[in-house]
Amino acid sequence: PPLMCGGYKGSIAFDASGDYDGANEFQVQISDKDGNFSTPRVIGSGKESPVAFTIPMDIPEGDFYSVRVVSTNPEVESEELTGFVLVPALKAGAIEADPAALCLSGRTWLELKDYTTFGEIEWQMSSDGVNFSPIPGANLPFYSTDELSVHTWYRVRISSFDGTSCADALTEPVKIVV
Repeated sequence: PPLMCGGYKGSIAFDASGDYDGANEFQVQISDKDGNFSTPRVIGSGKESPVAFTIPMDIPEGDFYSVRVVSTNPEVESEELTGFVLVPALKAGAIEADPAALCLSGRTWLELKDYTTFGEIEWQMSSDGVNFSPIPGANLPFYSTDELSVHTWYRVRISSFDGTSCADALTEPVKIVV
């Protein structure tokens, strides 16, 4: 089954057959982590197909989640539409620099700590602390800088392996003083 994270935004298209009252609403419901709908949670609603939904951030990890569409007037439940595994949202962690202040043409060692290990790592650098660019080939949890002659900021972007289900996470930038 696909992997999804809390905060994932999607939509479900469906064919509604039959007559529905004007006050009817179609709700997207999520099961518990075992796939049980005894206490479903509404994660999206709308008057017609497709219905947008967002998986809440506070839903616990689990391997057997499902979603379904339910109409409110009359109350009709769809079959379970999809199964998925819910994984924690991506966490960028923090960068430690050793040292954080350098002499001209110095180098430093940067290490990513307390981050999501199931995402892709991309080190980025900036000369102004605002506009960051990826560092080609820098995709491990540590990075040794080139020789620096000006103050330089670094950060890490963590992205999901599939590129769609989890929102990217960014560390706070670290400024290396030269």
